[in-house]
Amino acid sequence: MDSVGMEASVHARSNAQRWEKHTLAWKEFLQNLGGTAKLSFSWSRQSGKKWTQSLTSMNRQRNTLRMLMHGGVPNEYRADVWYRLSGGSELKARSPNSYQQLYQSQLDSRIRNQIDQVCVFVIIHEPSFPTHSLFAKRVVGEEKAGETRLEEAPYVASLRRILLASSVVCEDFTYCQGMNLLAALLLVVILDEETTFWTFVGLLQYSFPPHYFDETLSGARIDAVLLDLDG
Repeated sequence: MDSVGMEASVHARSNAQRWEKHTLAWKEFLQNLGGTAKLSFSWSRQSGKKWTQSLTSMNRQRNTLRMLMHGGVPNEYRADVWYRLSGGSELKARSPNSYQQLYQSQLDSRIRNQIDQVCVFVIIHEPSFPTHSLFAKRVVGEEKAGETRLEEAPYVASLRRILLASSVVCEDFTYCQGMNLLAALLLVVILDEETTFWTFVGLLQYSFPPHYFDETLSGARIDAVLLDLDG
């Protein structure tokens, strides 16, 4: 029976059993490794270290991790695994400035206004976010003439700060359309604002090719042509 008392299908039960087995494999792998804190950017392909089949302990562990990653990361490990494999933890350790200093230092009114606009876009126009409890506006009272007064959801402010800080760190592209959705999705999964920021910056710097997010969007345009999505 499922959570609402309905008999689960054979296919659904099979999927649930496979995921449970996969989750246990993740748990065993991380326990043998010594926890997610032992993971780092050097374990990822983006670090430049090649995957090999040589029988060293490190290579065996990396190959096990690769197979586990292909099956997905369980919710309980996802935030920390993404943070460490993205390069976010190393970027944070090397940064001379704190996260707070970074988002407070973005004083360019043009960029600030652009980021304000895309934060509004996320919570109004994207189907996944307006009704999400972390992004939905909350009713805080009624004003005169029966008008409802709404309060901005805390995660909208978090998203704004993440984008402001990233525009300081990633000077080659400052901000471009679409980054708001990636940052918002990471925030929903990771939940912690600062960890989301460093994961986000790690992905931008290491997981996308050069010039992908610059003002010309040359990298994204090349992808669109290759995928036959450009017009």
